[in-house]
Amino acid sequence: MHEAMASTLIRESGIQYGKSRSYGSIGYIISLSLTGVIISLKDENVIIYLMIIGCIMFVLITSFNAPVPLKTKIALNKVPSFHLFKSKSFLLVLAMCSIIQAAHAAYYNYAILFLKTMGIKTSFTEIIRNNLFLNY
Repeated sequence: MHEAMASTLIRESGIQYGKSRSYGSIGYIISLSLTGVIISLKDENVIIYLMIIGCIMFVLITSFNAPVPLKTKIALNKVPSFHLFKSKSFLLVLAMCSIIQAAHAAYYNYAILFLKTMGIKTSFTEIIRNNLFLNY
């Protein structure tokens, strides 16, 4: 949903997609690094408080008025959801997305186990695990 809203705003306001995406990536790296620092200063239990703070920030940000391009209504042909499962293309894309998600989950779990065998602190491996849940 956020990606669709960002694409609409970029198209309507003429902002360059790459630059706007870079700011999001920079913000993500900063917040992930801060999370790692906070976890190493405290312990892993602080993650729940960081998630609560993130949810509160999300609620506050979503309480602002939406920009005009997002308020325009788009006429859609309503199709029941179960009709999607009759489409071979939809089933193929659904299967591909599931396989990609499974591959990411396996990769992250392997990475966590590998880092633990190397003696990396649990707080840093938790960052990888949180990354998995935040992105997917």
